[in-house]
Amino acid sequence: MSDNKSLTPEQLAEFVLTFFQESMPFNQALGFQIETVGDHEVQIRMPWNDKLMGNPVHKILHGGATAAILDTVGSIVALMYGIKQLKPDEVDEFKNTLANNGTIDMRVDYLRPGKGK
Repeated sequence: MSDNKSLTPEQLAEFVLTFFQESMPFNQALGFQIETVGDHEVQIRMPWNDKLMGNPVHKILHGGATAAILDTVGSIVALMYGIKQLKPDEVDEFKNTLANNGTIDMRVDYLRPGKGK
């Protein structure tokens, strides 16, 4: 995409998804695969990796990996919602703010252990 041409909201959404999928080393290290993006839904698949176990005795995923998935899904849902609300003349400005955004605070209550199939 050329920097001189204004993006459409759809192009910006694709840019965001590509960035999360291909340009974030941590997401790549965890093997995140964005599978579904809907109006109020994002599904990310992460292949099982024994190196991410928090409890190898019971083969339970480390809570940090679980939190990373939740954080990423929440970020994508919020960004997609924001992008849908943009007027055409706001798209480029919104894109320029993306590098300055991040999760400020997040809490995860673990109700069950994460187990692979």
